[in-house]
Amino acid sequence: MVRSVRAYHRDTMNRTELATARFNQGFSCSQCICATYAPLFGAEEAIALRMAASYGGGMGHLDGLCGAVAGALIVIGLARFKETGDIRADKARVYEVVEAFVCRFKERHGSTQCTGLLGYNLSKRDELVAAVKANRFAEVCPRYLAEACRLLDELLELEP
Repeated sequence: MVRSVRAYHRDTMNRTELATARFNQGFSCSQCICATYAPLFGAEEAIALRMAASYGGGMGHLDGLCGAVAGALIVIGLARFKETGDIRADKARVYEVVEAFVCRFKERHGSTQCTGLLGYNLSKRDELVAAVKANRFAEVCPRYLAEACRLLDELLELEP
């Protein structure tokens, strides 16, 4: 098992740096976001990494939602679903923040879909190979991770 980045830099890294360090270790964008934020809302880092494992690369290379966005939506659920007994109201709190996150991310980057952000459809083997050869993940994914962190901090009113 890969040792937690947090164990190395507990007091020196902000959440964006922590998420990026995880990405540089090889974790998917969804895992990076979830493992960075989930402990703030009572979920263990190791569970968050497993929970988000299938959401990276456009939902498992199926031409879907960006992993940074997917991870952020998981975190929003952790943060805002309070189990008050009124399930509709609990979900409404989550959906309100989800809508704000998605709208702001899309406004800034033009899409929330991995293909639209990377410029490659990862569900097509030749495009996945081309994206890797072009170093596209290292080139653009850290920018989307940083934006997801910024928006989560803002929308969940978290101190840096």
